[in-house]
Amino acid sequence: MLLDVSLTAVAYAMHWHRTRQNVQQQAAAEQTLIHLQTSYAQIAVPALTGLSSRAPSPQTKRRYAHHLQQAVPEHAERILTDPAWDAWPPCWPRRKQPGTTRPRSSTRPSAGARSTTPTAQPAH
Repeated sequence: MLLDVSLTAVAYAMHWHRTRQNVQQQAAAEQTLIHLQTSYAQIAVPALTGLSSRAPSPQTKRRYAHHLQQAVPEHAERILTDPAWDAWPPCWPRRKQPGTTRPRSSTRPSAGARSTTPTAQPAH
């Protein structure tokens, strides 16, 4: 995550220097961005490969895809066609621990119990 934030910050710095015509600073930010992207590729590929090697059964993946389509239909197709999709499902079962509920079943009651009190009056 730190690398993601660094990539974003450096990309913004590069853009900022470009708009202010600071050529030397823009070039330095561009070089930094290239180095960070290379580092990201070296770190992300093995991690994603390791996660996808522990992929769940096809039936479980279809179930996860179905839940994803129900939860965020406007983004589901993009997520399911992403090359990193196979790395995500193995992470989900690890989040299941005794005493926890499934996200779908736990969000429905909380969505219905949403407060209608304005945030300007939190004590009321």
